[in-house]
Amino acid sequence: MSRKPIDQLGELQRVVLEVVWDLDGGTVQEVIDALKPKRKPAYTTVLTTLQNLTKAGWVKPEKSGRAHIFNPTKSKAQASGNSIAAFIRRAFDGNTKAMFQTLLDEQALSPKELDELRKLIDKKKRENK
Repeated sequence: MSRKPIDQLGELQRVVLEVVWDLDGGTVQEVIDALKPKRKPAYTTVLTTLQNLTKAGWVKPEKSGRAHIFNPTKSKAQASGNSIAAFIRRAFDGNTKAMFQTLLDEQALSPKELDELRKLIDKKKRENK
């Protein structure tokens, strides 16, 4: 089953998926409880959302007694990495250097942020040796 890209999920789907990641899997009721008090969705709304996330390949239900536990099929970090990679392909023709150049040219980065980026780059260089 091909996974629907995370940036193509609806708002409620993304919110519910965030909760599933935070819980490291959960039942419909556990997801509802985690959404409160900010949201008060109906049980059937959350169930339908989890079923749609299952069809989209983001969660996998596992029977546990009478309930189903919906487990993420990919970590948040993996999903973010894939989303960023897809963005770089779309916006910069896959050219990571062009993406970084745009970031440096268009964003007001503080000296501290630039130092942190330099440290990340240096760390990556060491890992690749």
